[in-house]
Amino acid sequence: MGGGDTANGVIGPSGGMLELKGRQFIRSGLAASLTVPPSALAAPTMVALTETTVPPPAALLDWSPVYRLDPLGLPLAQAVDVVLPWSNSAGTFSPADPPPLSMWFSADGTCFTRLADSNTNGAGFEQATITAFGFIVVGAPRSPSTATCP
Repeated sequence: MGGGDTANGVIGPSGGMLELKGRQFIRSGLAASLTVPPSALAAPTMVALTETTVPPPAALLDWSPVYRLDPLGLPLAQAVDVVLPWSNSAGTFSPADPPPLSMWFSADGTCFTRLADSNTNGAGFEQATITAFGFIVVGAPRSPSTATCP
């Protein structure tokens, strides 16, 4: 789980970026980031990226904290790029052997679905695009052998 760290700022029609160096940054050396392209937001909006203390979804083996993007439910006129660092207790995997991870999204933090364009980078981050703000986590679906793992 994350430590509750937040990065926030006002992003408007010209676009912008938020970068968060929270607890996951300490483990992986990579920051979580949100890149909003021009015209994705119609008006200046206070945007926040939080590394939450929320437990991961039970159906996933989590490789990152659950992140929250505020304002929740904010629709975006264009897809926004999200990059989330991931690690395990041994650090990150080599580019030749990345784990089968994906980025998962939930509008309200209850039901997570895989983001179709989720892409794993062996350097230790997952990237994808979203069209509304909500909750995001990097993980892999539990298999029968991991169903009882904490």
